[in-house]
Amino acid sequence: MKRAYLFDVDGTLWDSARVVTDSWNEVLKERRGSGTLTVDDMHSFMGHTMDEIAERISPDADPEEQREIMDACMRHEIDYLESHSGYFYPGVLKTLHALHESGKELYIVSNCQEGYIESLLEAGNLSSGEDGVIRDFICYGETRRPKGENIELILERNELSPEDAVYIGDTEMDQAAAAEAGVDFYHVRYGFGRVYGAARELDSLEELLED
Repeated sequence: MKRAYLFDVDGTLWDSARVVTDSWNEVLKERRGSGTLTVDDMHSFMGHTMDEIAERISPDADPEEQREIMDACMRHEIDYLESHSGYFYPGVLKTLHALHESGKELYIVSNCQEGYIESLLEAGNLSSGEDGVIRDFICYGETRRPKGENIELILERNELSPEDAVYIGDTEMDQAAAAEAGVDFYHVRYGFGRVYGAARELDSLEELLED
């Protein structure tokens, strides 16, 4: 039985694609005269690092300009999320609270920018910290390290062994990160990606309450 559940964000806990698309298009319209990103575009970005996404949204720009545009999108996104929340998948918030109350340790590891996980926690009224619903979290924007290494960092600073934990996500990239960190991987079918060979397939996070 696992002691700790580590969660991906987009496609696992919530879907903020429409909100983020709208916020990025506002920035792109201001900087380039038009913002034409679609929700499908945003779904294809999910799971990638900010540096990888920067190349995708501005393929004709030089690396410095790509970073500037990406940074502007990220800053505006965090402000935008204060008044436009993402959509939590059915049963997610109830399940997180129930898992916490049952004694499970809950963590978040994402490839997002700093401030994004905090926006999710605020939108879901989820406490964080040693006694919070979400005990600890880490992101690419904080460390500039790939997700597998960030999973390892969460394990190390919370004195968890790989055998104690499972990473829960929706894409092959999540599965590869879990394998790199040596933890089991549970795949949520309702997310943005298809995965083969996961330790477990979930149609809802509520199935975790059966453990």
